[in-house]
Amino acid sequence: MRWDNCIFNKLIFAVFMAVILVFLLPLTPSAQAHAILTHSDPETGAALPAAPPRVTLEFSEAIDPDLSKVKLAGADLKDLVPGPGNFDPNEDRFLTLDLPVLPDGAYNIIWQARSAVDGHISSGVVTFSIGEATSRASLLPPPGADDPTQALPPLPDTLIRWLAYAAAALLVGGVLFGWLVWRPAYRAWGSRDPGSDRLAAHRLRQLIRTGIAALAALSLGTMLFQTWEAGRGDFQISYSQALAGLLEPQSGWAFWLRLSLLGFLAYLTRRLTHPGEGSPRIWQAAAVVSLAILLTFSLQSHVAA
Repeated sequence: MRWDNCIFNKLIFAVFMAVILVFLLPLTPSAQAHAILTHSDPETGAALPAAPPRVTLEFSEAIDPDLSKVKLAGADLKDLVPGPGNFDPNEDRFLTLDLPVLPDGAYNIIWQARSAVDGHISSGVVTFSIGEATSRASLLPPPGADDPTQALPPLPDTLIRWLAYAAAALLVGGVLFGWLVWRPAYRAWGSRDPGSDRLAAHRLRQLIRTGIAALAALSLGTMLFQTWEAGRGDFQISYSQALAGLLEPQSGWAFWLRLSLLGFLAYLTRRLTHPGEGSPRIWQAAAVVSLAILLTFSLQSHVAA
């Protein structure tokens, strides 16, 4: 038996099916890109007779308390109440800010929220006034402006995530091909060739290791991009503080889980037997771990919301 075009075509098919599986896990028809502000008190454009005791912001999904902040600024955008606001773990979609007694005038509630579901950063401003009317029309987006509720993730973040899907397809496709395609085809062949089996094991290990290394690097790239995104907003969050918040168990557990699984799969890859002649158990264990790695994508996506 040879590593011929027929077997190579089956490998391509296995990788393609793994790609489809990876893409189906994190995508649902109702998926959105960010934690969207769904309600605020005061509402946008509200003209209040007296100062409210606090600001309350409600988001479309759970937010990360470490990197979600709110502050109050005057009409000149100078900070009046610097925040960062209050977060109740039992109400993980809400962010509040206690206010002092405020004189009449116009005010801006400036907020930044990091989704606890997929890590995307969103931000915005809610304007209200005390004692004098604020024009609602001036707060509406101009005609033809993008709808913020339909905003897509930044392009670098999207590219990194799609490349991560491709890397996951490499490692999953390599494992599943060795176990489900090569092994039964090799054992059903009348004249077995141990040399081809050794070559298959070598090629598949290379493929799986490439996927492991690429996915680990891209996962780190996603974390670094989110660190940069969190630190460049209106709030003075240092990059070290942002990175520490992202790596804490509460918000970074899916990241640490993926790295742990990748490390374990790398260990199993070193022990992979020849797929045709060797024991299938190590391949089965690698398949379970690789599928668990796929699940980390859905844990970071809106499927888990």
